[in-house]
Amino acid sequence: LQAQVIKTWPKLYPTWKNVTCQSSCRLPDPLSYVWYQNEVNIDRKESSIEKYFDQTDGISCAVKGYEKLPSPPVCVGDQTCNTVTYTSRSICALKGSSVDISCIYSHTHPAVSKFWFSPERSHQWQHRSHPEDLRTDSHYAGRVEVIETERGRSTLRIRDLTERDSAEYHFKFKSQSFEWKNSLPGTTLSVTALQVKVSRIISVQQTQTEAELKCQSSCSPAGRLSSDANPAANYTWYKEDDDSAKASGQNFIITDFRPEHSGSYYCEAQNTRGRRSSTSHHLTVVTGKSIIIQNIIRLTLVVLMLIPLLLVNLWMSKKKPWRSTAESNELMETMEMQSNHKQDSADGNRK
Repeated sequence: LQAQVIKTWPKLYPTWKNVTCQSSCRLPDPLSYVWYQNEVNIDRKESSIEKYFDQTDGISCAVKGYEKLPSPPVCVGDQTCNTVTYTSRSICALKGSSVDISCIYSHTHPAVSKFWFSPERSHQWQHRSHPEDLRTDSHYAGRVEVIETERGRSTLRIRDLTERDSAEYHFKFKSQSFEWKNSLPGTTLSVTALQVKVSRIISVQQTQTEAELKCQSSCSPAGRLSSDANPAANYTWYKEDDDSAKASGQNFIITDFRPEHSGSYYCEAQNTRGRRSSTSHHLTVVTGKSIIIQNIIRLTLVVLMLIPLLLVNLWMSKKKPWRSTAESNELMETMEMQSNHKQDSADGNRK
């Protein structure tokens, strides 16, 4: 999404502006919108609004129901306004690694204070409505630094990440006449561990099997890590109790299985900030005679399971003729009795 400012009457009414919420994607109609002026909801639902603005106002929009994905704020006037724009809305990083969370900000008057904080740490603040600098939080002690290599850009770096660091992070500044209240979303960080998953096992022939191992995290999509969290990583595969590398790359395909391939495998991701290893995954290679033995065992089990069924069917087939004979004899006796009864009745009538 993007908020576009149009000067409707620049000479007669310089502060009267038309602002439109636009998207590069086709959005279904009708839609309801949310508008933020200096990050405060101004209760307007149209895709375009016209009103008087202050020259230092910042404006942002979002689709109703998707307030977590607002457009970057833009200045209504031609001069600097109060804004904070985050480089990434979400970042996924490896446990034990480091992460950079950045934003670009501007303010109309000199800032008297600026810092990063996390709303999830509000239970540690003296007053829950007054955010506190992460650098004073004991949980982040010695692991957090704020970097400002250029004006108007701030970067929060967190080292030696733990799963407890998974949270939303905000940048806050305050001047003598304005305070950025952080009602808009910040950057959400997810910390995960590397995992080895077997993506496929294929029987190529009766005596040959191929397996593919994949080194990934629980990040989505497809277990990819954010570039803000880790510069491009190189993946290497190892087998436990063996220091030599077995393969490189995020995927490891083992073909032409042999007994010596059995064992536990793990992957290692390495970049300029360090290296991290995954948990191991055990593979058991079954080839040659072992496959034949397995097939014999499976066939034997199938036969053993069929024997009780065959015995039951045999017993039922023997029982059925006996019941038929018994029923036939009973029917013959009934007919004979009826015949005798009729004969006796006839004799009586003659007398």
